[in-house]
Amino acid sequence: MRRGAALLAGGLLLVQAGAGGPASGPAERIIRDSTRPLPQAPPPQVREPESVWVPDRWVPAPGAPRGVFVPGHWERRLPDGQRYVPPLPTTGSHGEPGMAPGGVRPVPERREGP
Repeated sequence: MRRGAALLAGGLLLVQAGAGGPASGPAERIIRDSTRPLPQAPPPQVREPESVWVPDRWVPAPGAPRGVFVPGHWERRLPDGQRYVPPLPTTGSHGEPGMAPGGVRPVPERREGP
């Protein structure tokens, strides 16, 4: 009788523990939820700044063999890729003052003048 009770108690323990099989019910959900991949965030939206700083530089100009000095300034980006350049004071290689008119121009790297 004792042996039968021990076998019955052991069987009940196995049934309660899931008989050694995979977890089920709440335990299975916890394992599944804790091991699933996390959702990925979308890539950040990078917006170019509206204005761009152009540092001091010497640029070629007609009649100035060494070019003219253009001080650093801000240029506004335009939707077509060009820039709006404000009127700029210039200085020739011998110190003579000048003025470059403002307007729409290509980016400084492709520009042939102030």
